[in-house]
Amino acid sequence: FGKESKLTTMLTGASKWDQSGADIAENIEEWSQMILDLSGGTADTIVFGAKAWKAFRKNSKVEKILDLRRADSSTMKLSPEKAVSGLQSKGTFGEFKLLVHLGKYTDPIDSKTKPYIEPHQIVMLSSEINGTRHFGAIKDLKANMRAVPFFTKMIERDDPSAMFLLSQSAPLLVPERVNASMAIEV
Repeated sequence: FGKESKLTTMLTGASKWDQSGADIAENIEEWSQMILDLSGGTADTIVFGAKAWKAFRKNSKVEKILDLRRADSSTMKLSPEKAVSGLQSKGTFGEFKLLVHLGKYTDPIDSKTKPYIEPHQIVMLSSEINGTRHFGAIKDLKANMRAVPFFTKMIERDDPSAMFLLSQSAPLLVPERVNASMAIEV
């Protein structure tokens, strides 16, 4: 969709979050400002992979900020909780909602199970990303190769006698503000 390439990045060396000198709070502020500058949307959610969350919560600078803000709006749940569709809410860090995504899917290309969010990855999002659901053409002559939300047809077989119902859809979610999200390997 023409997303800015600098909104997908990777930390290296001493800046990686599992290193003792990592300044995670500064990273988050910089990336949030970048999202605002490039999209006009304010980042308000951080989704962590499992190892990125572990590095975040164990970082001494993050712990210090949380300790200083006890009376403020920052809270964190450090204990495990039951995931809903692989997603765990972990509280807030300033104005950011913190989520950990542990869900997996089976890749249709190589049939391997993979995480939605890589273990060392975070995704920063703005709820202002907005979007529209479009539909691609149904590749079926009986649907006249049209783009429709759903196409259903019945198929009859004679020997042995059977009736099959086939429903097809080709949805595509298109973000309105493509630059209102950022993926970072931390």
